Amino acid sequence: MHKNEPKIDISFPFEILNSFVSGNTAIDIPKLILENLAESESFLECYGYRWDHPEDRKEIEHIRAKAIEFIEVELLLDSPLSIPIEISAEKDIRFLLLWASDMDHDFQRWACAILRVAHTLAHCYSHFNERYGESIRNQIFSRFEKHLRRENYGLFLGDGQSIPLYNFEAKPQKPLFSVVLKLLHKSENVATDIFDRIGLRFITKNRFDALLVVRYLRIHNIIMFANVKPSRSRNTLIDLEELENEIQSLSNFDREEALEEIRQRVENRDYPGPPEPSYNPYSNANYHSIQFTCRQLIRVNEPERARFFFPFEIQILDEQSYKKSRSGYASHELYKERQRDAARTRVLGELLKTEK
Repeated sequence: MHKNEPKIDISFPFEILNSFVSGNTAIDIPKLILENLAESESFLECYGYRWDHPEDRKEIEHIRAKAIEFIEVELLLDSPLSIPIEISAEKDIRFLLLWASDMDHDFQRWACAILRVAHTLAHCYSHFNERYGESIRNQIFSRFEKHLRRENYGLFLGDGQSIPLYNFEAKPQKPLFSVVLKLLHKSENVATDIFDRIGLRFITKNRFDALLVVRYLRIHNIIMFANVKPSRSRNTLIDLEELENEIQSLSNFDREEALEEIRQRVENRDYPGPPEPSYNPYSNANYHSIQFTCRQLIRVNEPERARFFFPFEIQILDEQSYKKSRSGYASHELYKERQRDAARTRVLGELLKTEK
């Protein structure tokens, strides 16, 4: 190489490259590599936002403010840590991007923390859910509600040979910050879809009846097996292989005798073990259910004609499992706390070492 020839730049930002080729997630990168405002604007444009567009800047500011609120409400509650005023008052996200790129900057770690949450928030919004949310929920819930029958002596699924239920719940829409927590604790983060924005829960009197609920939903064409997402199906309630053997051994029984015998045998058996690999590391092994995710074709005509598939989750538990899920280590509150602790560690990282 001649003395005056420019050197060839062969440096590699390996931490960022790993997010492309090694499966690492963007929010686990400890720093960015931007050097000036022009590079920050180019970064934002590649992300999907034009800095020279007022509407895009307005949306960015909304996300930044929500990220600050999320950290304060969800991650810093009862913590001696607080976001420095210089960080929370800076509304120009281009400077946060530059501070996150400078490991020597006093606010580098805080800038990274805010950007991690802002990045997650940007992927939390569902266009279809926000635009057609009420219509989506009505179309999904109506398929199930017309099969529920409430009598003085209880709640039932279906007529005739109906299935007695302990309860039925149509879960309300998941709040925004709950969606953020859910994404932050998952290793894939934004690559993971949120499938339980709409959820239905059947609670049966016993474990075998939970399987009868699945059977009823299928044979009455309330759910379509072809629209079930296989990777989202989990069963920690009934061992199906054992159940198949039990049913075959009762071939000489009449229907009612066989059903009662199977119910008793299933109740006397242990719950099957958790699926491997762990479906959700923050769920407790004592939480037993059948759960699966379906997609339903939604049709809306206002303000324009649209057709799209929308996911919803179904959970089926027996009464005993349901009651256990309301208390103790398997309770929803403790589950959320485990999620929150994981998100706190992931977002704040080294900042937690400064807690006194």
